[in-house]
Amino acid sequence: MEKIYGKYQGSIENRNKIKDLDEIGLWLEIDALAGYLSLLNYYKIKGDFKHINTDEEEYALEYLMYQTTNFGVDLDLPEKENKHIKPSDSFKAWYGFYADYFKKELSNEEYKRFLRLRDNGSDTSNYIPEGNWKDKNKKLVRRAH
Repeated sequence: MEKIYGKYQGSIENRNKIKDLDEIGLWLEIDALAGYLSLLNYYKIKGDFKHINTDEEEYALEYLMYQTTNFGVDLDLPEKENKHIKPSDSFKAWYGFYADYFKKELSNEEYKRFLRLRDNGSDTSNYIPEGNWKDKNKKLVRRAH
């Protein structure tokens, strides 16, 4: 398979699982993988893991990023190998909408509770943001907990 960012899934083992994710599930996957890559890159810069190769994880992250187009995000796919996806304003708005809510509006305890409920397949409706990431004048609104 041609290794084009956004098309090639990299370290993702189950593409079907990713395609079945809802919008928040996809955000959670992107956020977790981006955090993991940031940590690895920090240690690589420090020299602790300078020999580790993160190419497959970078492909996976950009594959996940491209899946946001299923939710209305505008992203251009690179046309040749070794060209990264450039995060568009649309992607930044989408990612920021959820990041601001889950990382700023919810307390750490509320966020952990949300993750536990989600992992157990329980109702998480009290922990998701109201509104839409596409709204230019969006205000993050917390639901009553």
